[in-house]
Order: sequence, then C-alpha cells, then structure tokens
Amino acid sequence: MIPLLAPERELHFPSKNIWILFLTYFAHLKFCDKVCYYQCIYYLEIMKNAYYMKQLLAILFLGLMLSSCKGPVKELIIDNPTKIIYTISFSGLEPLTLGAKESKKINIPYGKQTISINGVDHKINLDADNSYILNPSMSRYYIENVVYTMNGKGADQYNRDYGKPRSDILNPDSDSVSLNVMGDYQLIEPKLLLVQNWKFGLGEEPAMSGNVGFNPQLGYTLVKKLHRHEELYLGLVRRSLDAALEDLLLDEQ
Repeated sequence: MIPLLAPERELHFPSKNIWILFLTYFAHLKFCDKVCYYQCIYYLEIMKNAYYMKQLLAILFLGLMLSSCKGPVKELIIDNPTKIIYTISFSGLEPLTLGAKESKKINIPYGKQTISINGVDHKINLDADNSYILNPSMSRYYIENVVYTMNGKGADQYNRDYGKPRSDILNPDSDSVSLNVMGDYQLIEPKLLLVQNWKFGLGEEPAMSGNVGFNPQLGYTLVKKLHRHEELYLGLVRRSLDAALEDLLLDEQ
C-alpha cells in the first residue's frame, strides 16, 4: 500500500554558491537592494533542511519577496503645458488622464519601468536619488536664475561676477523669432523626463520664500525657477508692452 504522506526525509538543494549567483544577478539588476539580498540568503539557509510543504511555502515566499523588492515610492510630477489630452498608464496603476494645461502629482515606485502615453510605450528609469517631472508632450521649459541681493553692494558684486545678463527666449511658434530680455534664462530642450535641479517649481514663486540662503561674503544668492516655455514667453511679452506703455505715458507728461 502506498502511504498517503511521503516519509520525512532531507532534500538536497543545489549548492549555496548557485543560489548566491542567482541572487547576485537579481541584485545587479536592481530588483533587490543589499538588505533584501541578505534576507534571501537567510531564508535559503532555512530551506535547506525543511520538508516538502515547508520548502514549497518558503519558495513561494521567496518569489513574493523578490518580486516586491522595488525602488522606494516617491512623488512624480506629470505636466502638460499643451492643449492636447494625454492618457498615461503605469504598471499596477489605473490609467491617468492629463487634461490641457494640467499638472498632476502621483506616488509610484521608482526604478526601471515601461509606461504608456496615448498608447505608445516608453521605457523610463527613475533614479531614487533624484526627483522628476514627466513631460509627455515633450515640450520645452526654461530655468531662470533669480537673483536676491542683500544690499547695493551685493548687487554690485553680482554685476561684477555676471555683468547684466540678457537672454533670448524663443517664440513658441517659430524658432527663428526670439525675445531678448534682461535676465539669465536657460533653455531645456524637449525630453520625456526632467531631472529636478531647481528650487522653485511650476506655480511656485521665489517671492514666497522668506529665506533663500544668502552668502554673506557675496551679498547675493541665485535660486533657480522652472517655467513653462509658452507661459514664460507670453508673460515677458506682456511685461515688455506694459513697460513700453508706461514709458510712453511718462513722455507725454
């Protein structure tokens, strides 16, 4: 008669070195961090002398642990400065609809992944050491170096260091036309992911901050402000027209 339950006996697993090689491969792919790696080694040691059911449960648990070793969950800003509506799909999340001129924030696991934008797949890699803006429209942006001075000496020192910088802001409708303005503006060419290197993001004004960290030796400090291309251009055009109108009114007086 065949027994219903198999007799208890020791199983011989592949050598520990094989398992270490297997786990090292996954760690290299960044599926697991160091903590997760050593946890896996620990559970493999437990598995070596376990019975059938215990081994099966341990293997299932190990697979679940490996699949859950993803990057940390962090905030991702998604910005759409255009009039086009975008549908964006992330793995494991409900599709997100981004309306015209809309910006949203979501929390997702950072790391390598594939996303879908209006039905087109894109591979991205979100490094947990950085923060990002997802730019589905592949629009241009500008970074402005905003100057804070403590006093007149600080302003003089800035002028000695940088002069009085002027920048050309491209017309959103034609690269052959630009607006030359006072100030230091740097163009960000179209890219899907913008790595944050600014202090003030979209919708944030430098004037909101009471403490921008002055350098007492220089008497001034620079902070970076991110702008949407079209909004910046139109705002500077309006500012130029207002200044010209004010000068005209003063001349008539």
